[in-house]
Amino acid sequence: EMSFTNVYTAHEHEYELKHDENGHWDECACKDVQNKELHKYGDWKVTKEATQTAKGEKEHTCTICGYTEKAEIAKLSSSKSTTNVTTPSTGDSNPLAMWMTLLFAGAAVVLVTMVQSKKKKTK
Repeated sequence: EMSFTNVYTAHEHEYELKHDENGHWDECACKDVQNKELHKYGDWKVTKEATQTAKGEKEHTCTICGYTEKAEIAKLSSSKSTTNVTTPSTGDSNPLAMWMTLLFAGAAVVLVTMVQSKKKKTK
């Protein structure tokens, strides 16, 4: 006669946060996996500016697991020249030169009128 005794010991899961390029999850040594999800990235940060001769680099990091994704920034095209800088519109459409010209012209008219009236009084 043969008998069997099953011995079962309860296992307490101890999860460790793991990640790859696609997402992150909690994994126990027994290979039980929970909370699998895609990365939740913060804003991109430029780590190397692109120039006309070299590509740049940028990266952003997952706020949950710390995985950092890096990407390339294309070289600047040679058609972008800093000498062709345009002044941004401020919404102020008053031409200052015109107003200054009108001010000086008005002052000249007043001055000529005063001189003419003084000449007439002295005669």
